[in-house]
Amino acid sequence: MKSPLRSLIRGAVATREAPKPPVPLTGRAEIINVLSGNGSNGSNDRQVEMYKHSTALYSAAGFNAQAVSGITWRMFQTGDGRGRISGPDPRKEIVSHQAVRLWNQPNPFMTGQFFREYFQLLLELTGVVYWVVERNAANIPVSIWPVRRSSIVPVPDPEKYLVGYVYIGEMGEKIPLQLDEVIALRLVDPSDPLGGVAPAQPLMTDLESAKLTAEFRRNFFKNSANPGGIIELDGDENLSDEDFYQLDQRWAEQHRGVRNAHRVAILERGKWVQNDQSLKDLMLVELRQDDRDVVYEGYRTSKSLMGVTEDVNRANAEANEYVYAKWTLVPKLARIRDALNYAFLPMFSSAANGAYEFDFDNPIPADWQADAETTSKNAAAAVALITAGADPISTLEAMSFPTIKWNGPATPPALPQPPPTDGDMVDRLAARLTSWGSL
Repeated sequence: MKSPLRSLIRGAVATREAPKPPVPLTGRAEIINVLSGNGSNGSNDRQVEMYKHSTALYSAAGFNAQAVSGITWRMFQTGDGRGRISGPDPRKEIVSHQAVRLWNQPNPFMTGQFFREYFQLLLELTGVVYWVVERNAANIPVSIWPVRRSSIVPVPDPEKYLVGYVYIGEMGEKIPLQLDEVIALRLVDPSDPLGGVAPAQPLMTDLESAKLTAEFRRNFFKNSANPGGIIELDGDENLSDEDFYQLDQRWAEQHRGVRNAHRVAILERGKWVQNDQSLKDLMLVELRQDDRDVVYEGYRTSKSLMGVTEDVNRANAEANEYVYAKWTLVPKLARIRDALNYAFLPMFSSAANGAYEFDFDNPIPADWQADAETTSKNAAAAVALITAGADPISTLEAMSFPTIKWNGPATPPALPQPPPTDGDMVDRLAARLTSWGSL
């Protein structure tokens, strides 16, 4: 008997609408501002400007951008897409392709190295950067342009999640861009998948504090290189505007500035009250070092890589290079590799089938001691396997050794035998005693 309850459930499931993708929050707010004529949110431009005023931010963000731009990239033709694991690369390198030419010179005004350093620096400072791809009449990409975050606004959609972008020109003009014209690189923002959080954003308070500290120190030397104080006037009468102006001008001419430091002050109607606070009490050096270390921590760099040689020796300097390359540089390169392989290469019909891929040279420095130890252990294991009867060529391949050509006699010398065990020694002694008894 057919269950009416089961039929009702099946009908409800059949008429249920497919779930719609959520609309990103930041994209929705920004596109409303653009359409209303208010422009894009330029708060991230503060972080770009701070790059010009903070030595710690300049060192950390600039170092990461230069490290990324200095890596060698290659395009490969591969069958299984697994890439290189160990030993020689089994993939065939492609040197003549439009995608390779664009990556080496994205547009007529930028080299590949400058392009990569520029967009990576924007990514380090703002958390989002865009590549705008220009195509010719045959729909083939002919140039790539890096565009900062504040100049492009994503256009979300409740049905398609994202339908395109809006470019905001220098004169306020708004140009719509299709999805296949823009490639976005983002640092993950947990509150918005179309946004991005750069290390500079949570560091802005510390960066502004360091900037104010530097300005305070500059003003200290500019204002006679002495702590400030108060001029107290005798009597209850207030100075007239003319008297106040004359006193201020006279004090500035005679005592303000480094060249007027420690000159004797002569006041006709008042007395100077010295401020007891000194620069030593403010601990400006300690504040500056603390702000610097916070920036290096935010960008996951070490002081030795930034040129600070306090408590640095060769061992920990090499360790810092290894850790930086493995846990900071490689993830940055992997983000770019994904953008190239899954967004850029599909724009070319000859590379859209997944048979081509971009990859970067391994930036992790070699550990020579570990490699030497591994080679020694592999050699000992190969000798043991070949002695036990394993095929020499297969054994060398398994141990990551190249096939070694034998140029000696026709019969290779016998391999060294392992030392005798206790059982072997007992057997030899028994055989010798037996031979003695037969004499």
